[in-house]
Amino acid sequence: MRELISKGKTVHEAIAIGLELMEVKKKEVNIEILQHATSGFIGLGKKEAVVKLSKAHKKGKAEVEVANNTNDLNDNIDEDISLDKLMDEYLEKEEVTNENITNENLSNTKIKVKNNHGYAWIKDNHLEVKDMDDIYATASIGKGITLYRNEQKVTDSKIILTENDKYRLDYEKSSKKAMSWSISVIKNGLEAMLDVKPGEITEWQLKEVDEAEHIDIELISESKPINTLTEDQILKRLEELNVTVGINQDAIDHAIGTKEAGRFVVATGLEPKEGMNGELELKVDINASNGLMEDEQGNVNFKDSKMIPSVEIGTILAILHPPIPGLSGKTVTSEEIPAKDTYALQLNKGSGVDLIDDKLIATEPGKPVIEKRGHYVKASILSKLVHDGNVNLASGNIRFNGDIEIRGEVEDNMIVEAGGDIYIHQNVSESSLTASKSMIIKGNVGNSNLAAGKHNLLVMELGQVIQVLSLQVKQMIPIIEQLMKSPVYKKKELTTNGLQPMIMLLLEKKFKDFKTSAKKYVDIVERADRFIEEEEWKNVSRDIKRIFINLSSQKTNLNDLKTLLESMEELTVLSHAEVEPNSFITISDTVNSQIYSSGDIQIIGKGCINSKVHAGGKLDIHGIARGGELFGRLGISINEVGSISGTKTTLSVPKDQKIKLSLAYEGTLLRIGETIYRVQRDERFITAQLNDKEQIIIH
Repeated sequence: MRELISKGKTVHEAIAIGLELMEVKKKEVNIEILQHATSGFIGLGKKEAVVKLSKAHKKGKAEVEVANNTNDLNDNIDEDISLDKLMDEYLEKEEVTNENITNENLSNTKIKVKNNHGYAWIKDNHLEVKDMDDIYATASIGKGITLYRNEQKVTDSKIILTENDKYRLDYEKSSKKAMSWSISVIKNGLEAMLDVKPGEITEWQLKEVDEAEHIDIELISESKPINTLTEDQILKRLEELNVTVGINQDAIDHAIGTKEAGRFVVATGLEPKEGMNGELELKVDINASNGLMEDEQGNVNFKDSKMIPSVEIGTILAILHPPIPGLSGKTVTSEEIPAKDTYALQLNKGSGVDLIDDKLIATEPGKPVIEKRGHYVKASILSKLVHDGNVNLASGNIRFNGDIEIRGEVEDNMIVEAGGDIYIHQNVSESSLTASKSMIIKGNVGNSNLAAGKHNLLVMELGQVIQVLSLQVKQMIPIIEQLMKSPVYKKKELTTNGLQPMIMLLLEKKFKDFKTSAKKYVDIVERADRFIEEEEWKNVSRDIKRIFINLSSQKTNLNDLKTLLESMEELTVLSHAEVEPNSFITISDTVNSQIYSSGDIQIIGKGCINSKVHAGGKLDIHGIARGGELFGRLGISINEVGSISGTKTTLSVPKDQKIKLSLAYEGTLLRIGETIYRVQRDERFITAQLNDKEQIIIH
């Protein structure tokens, strides 16, 4: 043969293979490099070296130069010279310029079969070969295929093919992957879940290849899912698991017919139905109404008849409806699931009320006070203390567990404390007023401290502390239980000293901040004893003091801690429950004062000057707000805020609330959540709120 195209891992190997096949020496042929070997990227795009060998013929003068160049190249191949250097020398001598060949270009490059080249092809799972005069066909053997030449196994991955040899290709014709399935009872027994993964049968055959001088012998496959699951198998497994409730036939049918992996709820239990807790149905109005209103001349009138709800003896105040228990459910294995417990209302009867059957009846005239917090209800009839003159040194401070009406002034340095509402006809000066409920003041308030909803404020404050303490006690109990099991711990010591020594060590080594919080709780309870209506807060305070602060000689056992924890958790829930009705403060004007309400605050006269105001509900100022710090948990609405002189005035609301202003002077600070905005110029009729990016927007 005169020409041969040969391949190898390197150019050197490709030439050596070609010389051996042509049975010639290197000097007797011309060598043309068609393709250099490339390693590709992590094995992808890997290419072999391809060379073309042609027997030399008689050369003319011009041909001698080319032959010399070729021989020089051949000499270079024998030397241990890098591929890059060899290519540079060859291109320099031949004066050829070329672009780098990319993997994509190489993969799209086809070497055309000439008439004198042998070729091979694959058709109907058979390898066919045709020889020609000069060049034999070649093949690469793919994964999973074994090639036999004349019944001898070929171990190389590449082979030269000849027409005279007999070839046989062996490969796995098919493979089978078994299906799998399982049933599990989940969601606390409310569902039986069937997981199905169909099997798979894969059939293999040779990939057909058109005629080419080099072919890749590869397999192609076709896979089909197998689902052999039957209804009887599913029902039998359900029976083994004792699943008898809520069998889902549609899900079973889908499962036995599926061709894809999936999950099927083949049985569903019955969820328990929740009952209803005890309910309080009010039959009378219990909320004090806002009796301060402006007349046509802008004066504030005090309309007593509309402010204080009152009842007569024998009035039905409310009906206490009993709880309705829920209905039990069933698991898929027919086990009962108890419904969530319902609770009855716990009534704390104060003076002036009685419970007959399920009805709360007034036994004396007066103002009805009914509060519901969680499942606790407190009811009483409050009498009203009326003080006709001023509150001063002559009258002394006034403290009364009911409503207080003062028809004069509250003079300097006096104290008024009410277990109900406070109503004042005239001015308040440099005094302290505290109401467990609401507060209405007709006159001006100057240099004074006002607090309404004192009980509610205390409950919220105590609730925050008790929640921290209960979490730490909850962590202590399992530690103590574990230590008590240790052989190091002496049972005798437990009998003699109780848990006090162990508690002292825990407070010293692990719960170092516990005592600080415990002392804070006890201190609040002791200072505000007369404003705390539920005895549970006081009982817990005494237990905390005995177990953790004083470490008294009275022995403490594990049950004492667990009982204390239960009480703490109940009080935490109680502190988070909404209280009815909300307290409020309504006044005419205020200067240099501190005003705090757990509910709304309304200032309906000239306004508020240099005061600190905190409303647990809405803050509404009809006049001006100049100087001071004002907060409204449920929003702020003010007619005029700030001043021309730039007196610092700060308005604050939570991030989900708005500030509405009819006129805001330059320099007014608006704080919404943690974002602060300073009014740059006098602006009218604005609303400020946060956008999605927590930026204050004004519109």
